[in-house]
Amino acid sequence: MAPGFVVLPDTDTAECAATLVVPRAGEVVRYRSGRPWVIQLGAPEPVLRVTAGRVAVVVIGFCPVTTVRLEALAGRVRSVQDIDEMARRLPGSFHLVTSVGNEVRVQGSLSGLRKVFHTRAAGDVLVADRADVLAEITGRGVDEQALAVRVVCGGVLPPPLGERSMWRDVFPVPPDHCLVLDRGRARVVRWWTPPAPALSLSEGAAVVREALTDALRGRQGRRMSADLSGGLDSTSLCFLAAPHASELLTFRVAEAEAGNDDAVFAAHAARRLPGAEHLVVAQEDLPELFADSALAERGLLDVDALHRQLHAPRADITATAHVENLIGCEAWLRATRRFTERTDSKGSDDAAASP
Repeated sequence: MAPGFVVLPDTDTAECAATLVVPRAGEVVRYRSGRPWVIQLGAPEPVLRVTAGRVAVVVIGFCPVTTVRLEALAGRVRSVQDIDEMARRLPGSFHLVTSVGNEVRVQGSLSGLRKVFHTRAAGDVLVADRADVLAEITGRGVDEQALAVRVVCGGVLPPPLGERSMWRDVFPVPPDHCLVLDRGRARVVRWWTPPAPALSLSEGAAVVREALTDALRGRQGRRMSADLSGGLDSTSLCFLAAPHASELLTFRVAEAEAGNDDAVFAAHAARRLPGAEHLVVAQEDLPELFADSALAERGLLDVDALHRQLHAPRADITATAHVENLIGCEAWLRATRRFTERTDSKGSDDAAASP
């Protein structure tokens, strides 16, 4: 079963699904009843857990807050609607799972990097961060219509088709929505709306810079990596990261079109980052997506394997075929389009920016 996590309702019937998942669990968070609530699969991500009266909070992923701070936020919660304010105040890239009385709420990141999926089995609603995990638990097959759409459209899917699950009866939760479970029922609720344009462009830029800088402070003195494609977003992140990193590795895929000026801007930025190592991979050196059958078995987002390679001697970074395979995957490139860091031997944080 792929790494990730599963959220189960506090019901007798959900224990059937639990028997399939718990034996392969890395960590299990339980309800007061003793039934499994949040089940992590594979190498577990960092988890923060607090309780405040009848409120329980589980944060999965990178969230640089203390348990004292999280307990204080949980203490203000009276209903699942109050979690909106908690979600706005927590920095990082994470999934937020909460229980308030009989209701359970699950949400990913507003950026869409951390997703949430749900399906129904034996009258209960099962939730996970990966659609294929739910498909394996419930025996769902591939959605042929969704597959046909991807074959026809290729990598450019018009919204909202790009968010559609590839598995039958497994449904995504939009990034600005959360999923609320209550006694076998589920509802998708919007928790975030764009704020009114009250700030000027310069005022908004200062807020964004401060949020990114706060995220980087949690990684002070560590080795970091970032995309440096020449665009405004990646270039800004590289320059923000440089003063905080003990080592900075930037990565770029060389352009296929002669008229593409990304290389000019990327090279201009790289010259002003003399302390960083810059890796550029030519288009012709990229493998076909499924040229390596073992890659398909490992999965497109095998960041743990890449993390191990990036911590190996310098020669391995450019010479290892597995790293080239990972770098060549379009899905992996999209997933690392924002600043990422390799932290320890167990894995990596997904993003430095707040969701």
